[in-house]
Amino acid sequence: MKLIKKYKNRRIYDTETSKYITFDDIKQFVLDDVAFKVIDTVSEKDITSAILLQVIVEQEAKVNNSLSIDALRYLIKMSAHPMHETYSQVFDKAIEMMSEQMQSSPILENYQQLSEQWQQQMQSMMNNWQDLFKKK
Repeated sequence: MKLIKKYKNRRIYDTETSKYITFDDIKQFVLDDVAFKVIDTVSEKDITSAILLQVIVEQEAKVNNSLSIDALRYLIKMSAHPMHETYSQVFDKAIEMMSEQMQSSPILENYQQLSEQWQQQMQSMMNNWQDLFKKK
């Protein structure tokens, strides 16, 4: 597993290549299925998820609306809910299923169909979560 260090000066460093890297490099690691872990050099904590969120923020700044406002709101609500771990597992499974569907299908031929199925699945999941939040 590749070890990445984040220094106090906010720079991120790839210990394998001995070079400072950018969020675009982190994104490429994800796209290339490179296993990595990001450690904060001050606290020595694993901050991989925070760095991945920063990659998403950077991407959102470049590509408008790759995640809808509603989806982002639900993610925030989900993280604050007492059952956040369960929701996280369900969300992970939904993403995994979508990824498997996309990999097993010719992208151009089935993109519209997969996109519609994914939208329906996500909308259903979001509606269920919204119902749970209203009951809270």
